[in-house]
Amino acid sequence: MICGLLECVLVGWVYDIDKVIAHINETSFIKLGNGYKVMIRFVVPAIVLFILVSNIVKELADGIYGTKMDFGGMSFLWVLALVGWLALTLIGAWVLTGLRGAEEGA
Repeated sequence: MICGLLECVLVGWVYDIDKVIAHINETSFIKLGNGYKVMIRFVVPAIVLFILVSNIVKELADGIYGTKMDFGGMSFLWVLALVGWLALTLIGAWVLTGLRGAEEGA
């Protein structure tokens, strides 16, 4: 969900969406109009964001996967999981970038 939301934001706002529409119109039988811009920039991100927020609120209210868990005073465990996931992602990206730089330099 988050990747889909980021994709819509990147294609709709960061990258020139007119280039995307022009390319699709040149190579496809189906021609896209200005409605596509509105869908990618506003409608799809709003729907995805609504689903994402409502699912997060439901998970926080009902507990993870519908079960309340008692961590014995460790109510910050989800923060540790999030920070750990973020750290692993950043370290992995750093390692892969370093490997790519080493291949280009060789």
